[in-house]
Amino acid sequence: MDFAADRDFGEVKALGSTLWGLALALVASNVFAIIYILVDNVTSTTTISTGELIVSSVGVYLGFLGAPLLVARRQNRRLTDLFHISFKAIDVVIGIVVGVGLQLAVVPLLYLPLEALSPSIKTAISQPAQRLTSSAHGFTLDTLIVGLILVGFSPLLEEIFFRGLAWQSLMNFKISNKYLRVAVVNGGSALLFAAAHFEPLQTLGLFVVGLVFAAMRYRFNRLGPTVVAHAAFNFITFATMAKIL
Repeated sequence: MDFAADRDFGEVKALGSTLWGLALALVASNVFAIIYILVDNVTSTTTISTGELIVSSVGVYLGFLGAPLLVARRQNRRLTDLFHISFKAIDVVIGIVVGVGLQLAVVPLLYLPLEALSPSIKTAISQPAQRLTSSAHGFTLDTLIVGLILVGFSPLLEEIFFRGLAWQSLMNFKISNKYLRVAVVNGGSALLFAAAHFEPLQTLGLFVVGLVFAAMRYRFNRLGPTVVAHAAFNFITFATMAKIL
């Protein structure tokens, strides 16, 4: 597979941009959320309102989109060209099959041994998703907004950041062995993806999901299939929690 078009990608210190973009996303999302909580007198920590989800997501997107945009500007290239953001009709089929398969089969199988040791772990694992979707119940405006964030914007921007900027930054590491290079690139981007969520119990599942998405990025050399797969993966959880399926 030819990645010659990305040979100069590392010249703009893209890995550093990846790290500051991630830091900006984490700091901005928390600062925005705290401001919203103080202004709106929020007292609950087990649920999150639609407004709080919106403002915290905006903070995340500042980093996840801001860093790739800066790198694209330094390269004097379009964001879509630099990070291979393109879609084909087949992406819908591939993405849905992979995303749904990961959510309904692969991830549950990963946690079966842990559930055997501690039956309550299944509830604990689902708590972050329950919190994110706590304002979405049935077919309401809040459900629509939460769905757009979790199934629309987040998959697209996370893929641009993790399988775009982060993945391509790692691709510039000078590793002569092809297989070792692929392992470092896919494993490193998957580890970053899992760690960035700051959910210890979900780390294993997120790492495996990140590995699959990274492998898709390598196989297709574009983000279309991974964006659709990510959206399908998130949709299953969102639809289940919001009780629209």
